[in-house]
Amino acid sequence: MNPKTRLHLIVLLIVAIISTMTFMAPLCGFMFKCGCVWNWAGASRHCNIHQPSPPHCPWCAHGKLGYTVPLVGLTFGQFLGGLLTVRLSSKLFLAALATVLSILPVGFLLGWITILLTSYPYFLLSP
Repeated sequence: MNPKTRLHLIVLLIVAIISTMTFMAPLCGFMFKCGCVWNWAGASRHCNIHQPSPPHCPWCAHGKLGYTVPLVGLTFGQFLGGLLTVRLSSKLFLAALATVLSILPVGFLLGWITILLTSYPYFLLSP
């Protein structure tokens, strides 16, 4: 692997990790209407997982597994979005932007799969 390709892979992986760590909690709150917010605003501190009665957020309710699976899925999906873009365009900036923006389709797919596997009543536009 040539140094330029290696650099692109490292940059895209770092961008995917930072993007996931930044956007995962508010994405969770947006998709599941659970109360999760930006990390600097409390992240899962306001999540419905802390309420005594259900429904409880399908990601937060499963502890470390519920955190790790979406974290890895979002990071990997974003990385693939950036990788595809850099392969097609050879432009690192465009690929980094695609990496960040890939969190939405990847997140919605992971959220939809989560809804199919759980009985959680809220997803995206549901009341």
